Amino acid sequence: MASNIISDTIDETYPVAGIDNDTQGFRDNFNIIKTGLTTAKSEITDLQANTPKTNATSSFNNNTISNVNFLSSSKATTVTNVLGDTAVTLSFNTSHYFRLENINQPMTVTLDDWPETQQAAEIIIHFNGNGSGTQAVTFASDGAANIYTDGNAVWTNRAINVPASADQSIVVKAWTLDDGATVFLQYLGTYVLTV
Repeated sequence: MASNIISDTIDETYPVAGIDNDTQGFRDNFNIIKTGLTTAKSEITDLQANTPKTNATSSFNNNTISNVNFLSSSKATTVTNVLGDTAVTLSFNTSHYFRLENINQPMTVTLDDWPETQQAAEIIIHFNGNGSGTQAVTFASDGAANIYTDGNAVWTNRAINVPASADQSIVVKAWTLDDGATVFLQYLGTYVLTV
């Protein structure tokens, strides 16, 4: 965006040395300078408010970023101790990778705050038990969502069993294309700690 600061109307030759100069020329130049500074202040304020920062969290307000090359980027991760919880809500606005630890009873995981329709979004959920027996985790989504599983035998409707052992992890991917009205669940695997 080009700046709206106008500087080419300043009379650079004024005042003229060695003669009695009319004060109107001073006033004209100062007025142009003042108008330019006012415009600069407005433009700088806009830049400070609406451009990404390298020293602060920046929101692009759902605008498209195209033709970009990411290097050394990562996804926000949240680790939560859910000991004793029967229901947990996971927000897409908070994280894209959730690790739920110490699952010790059946629980419902609700997926929330999906982005707008026509935007693909996915969340990875990593589950660990705490030795108190296998527990069923049932999935829900904000609103009356249609939830589809990948057909793997580990699913019972919208539920998957988390092993009792804290040394075993179940990992599931959830994604949507329509603001969570339809959510797809994929069993990514059971991972066992080996030493």
